[in-house]
Amino acid sequence: MKGKLLILLLVGVLSFCVKTLQGFAYSDELSKYFALKLGAFIPNRNENVVKNVYATSGGLKNFDTGINLEFVAGKKISLGENLSKPYLATELSVGYYGTSKETYFFYGLYKYEEDVGAIPVGLTGKVVISLRKYELYGGAGIDAYYTFYEQTIKNIFGVKLYSKTTSSTVMGYHFVGGVNLNLSRKFAVGLELKWNKAEPKYEIKYEDYPSKKAKINYGGTFVNFFVKWNF
Repeated sequence: MKGKLLILLLVGVLSFCVKTLQGFAYSDELSKYFALKLGAFIPNRNENVVKNVYATSGGLKNFDTGINLEFVAGKKISLGENLSKPYLATELSVGYYGTSKETYFFYGLYKYEEDVGAIPVGLTGKVVISLRKYELYGGAGIDAYYTFYEQTIKNIFGVKLYSKTTSSTVMGYHFVGGVNLNLSRKFAVGLELKWNKAEPKYEIKYEDYPSKKAKINYGGTFVNFFVKWNF
């Protein structure tokens, strides 16, 4: 219930911000846009909390490169007479990213699997520099994350001996930068780098050790390709 209220509150704040800023854009410009992003999620290299029996926080070291999918609705805010000069933009986004890891123990007779994933709902503010056909941008924002963590232990025959999936909600933040190529007034493509951090708390179990509660840094680096439609 707490997580749902957190996400609903953030969506409400985002909607209010976008509505309030609508009057700043000029009517003769294509001041709104949608973007679809697809890319790779490179997990942070903080030590895996599972490996250290006494650790109460850690990261996703040795996890595989995962996938990232994100949908964005944005609003351009002119700082001058038109949007050909540097301008601001505010974005509301929702997406999904995830990664996984497999390790073997007890002479390879058992396999320990970890799967993590997150659904972030975020608000981003950006500064955009327009260079005719190209645009450079940088910005930062906050997110409400719904996250899940799945642990599975199997024997050499693939039989599940232990399986547990838990979920958590947490606030986080991100920084972003990129470039897009304007194919026309309405369409653009681009590349983006993004870094984020969010630390949900979970109950962790490894091998025969007692369960413990620990924070896991779900952050990392994203390399995205995107298509953008201005309207």
